[in-house]
Formats: sequence, C-alpha cells, structure tokens
Amino acid sequence: MKKKKGTAWEVLEKIKVFYQVEKDLRLQNLSASEFLHKQKELLDEHVKEFRNWLEDKGIQIPPSTPTGKAITYALSQWSKVIKYLECAELTPETNQAENAIRPFVVGRKNWLFSRSPEGAKASCIVYTFFETIR
Repeated sequence: MKKKKGTAWEVLEKIKVFYQVEKDLRLQNLSASEFLHKQKELLDEHVKEFRNWLEDKGIQIPPSTPTGKAITYALSQWSKVIKYLECAELTPETNQAENAIRPFVVGRKNWLFSRSPEGAKASCIVYTFFETIR
C-alpha cells in the first residue's frame, strides 16, 4: 500500500520549481532584463497555480492547525513572497542574509561569558568593526 503524501510534501514539490528555475537561469549568465523576462515566462503560470492551490488548501485546512497557520501566513504575505520576481538580484531564499548574521549569533552566545558589561561592550565594538570591514 502506497502512503499518501501530505500537504507539506506537496508544498515542497511546488516550491522546488521556483528554486530549480532560479538555479537554471543563474547558470546562463543572463543580463538582468533577460533574466527577468525568462523567469516571468517560466514561472508566471506556476505562480498563479501555486497561489490558487494555497487558497484552495486554506479553505480545506482549519486555520488553527500548524499547516493552516502556515498557509494563512503565506497568503497574507503573498506580495512580499513573490517580490523577488520583480528584481533580478533577489532570490527566493534568505541563505545569504542568514549566513551574514550567523557569526553575530555565535558571538552573542560567547558574550554571555564576558567578565563584565564593559568587556561585553568592547567585544561587541570589535566584532562590529570587523564585520563592517568584511
């Protein structure tokens, strides 16, 4: 007996298309306008279908469940979610931003063990200086 795949799996399959198109287009070294044109051509219908799918699921799944909350949130943020389709420099992920703040998060944990507030402040200043330079 084949196990039925859930809503989360379906969402991942739908989102995978965005990432694959992004990856394929980035490998082509297109100009910004060419990139946006091809991206629109390849994703326009998929974006509409995905939005419709979310709206349909939003009706079927109670908004009090974790999946329902995620769908409701995605729909309420839709204009922000697809904003990257209007700018060739943007991507559908936040990995670059998350990697940029990771050292700060690790440093913040280390600052808990500073011997004094002044020492923590000094560490913060030094860290900020080097991150700004980087």
